[in-house]
Amino acid sequence: FKSAFKYQLILKKENDELTFVDRISPNDFLYKETLPKLDWKLLNDTKQILNYTAKKATVNYGGRKWTAWYTDEIPMNAGPYKFYGLPGLILEIYDDKEHYHFTANAINQNPKQIYLAQGEKTPIKVKKTEFYKAEKDYHENPGERLKGVALDENKKPITNLGGMPYNPIELE
Repeated sequence: FKSAFKYQLILKKENDELTFVDRISPNDFLYKETLPKLDWKLLNDTKQILNYTAKKATVNYGGRKWTAWYTDEIPMNAGPYKFYGLPGLILEIYDDKEHYHFTANAINQNPKQIYLAQGEKTPIKVKKTEFYKAEKDYHENPGERLKGVALDENKKPITNLGGMPYNPIELE
């Protein structure tokens, strides 16, 4: 399966900076913030994921309660999205309503150079709150940001394309 997420997230742990880039059609937006301080609670539960023993941890972040499964067999302080700070690689993490669920489906231990994709346009620099407002506005009326006119089957202009469900990964 391909990920529905198309964002780029760059963590610079040496200066606690996070850069987030995502597309809200037709533009790319960029915001920077300080790495969040995640107050993990380590639990005793374990399970197998990809032949690794994974340990359970929980954290509250972005208005959601998250459960993570990490392995200290890979001593890498990393995970999907903005999740980091455990004594091993996060192999699975989900919120308590399972609106978001990330699972590792393979691990390739052959190191390769990472190249960040650069879009055709320079991203618009905004504050995090401005990004989420633009994202919410797009979901409420996706046709508003597009150029041109949408036509129905009778070739008449559609004035309101209707909204799309909006459930951001960070609620606060």
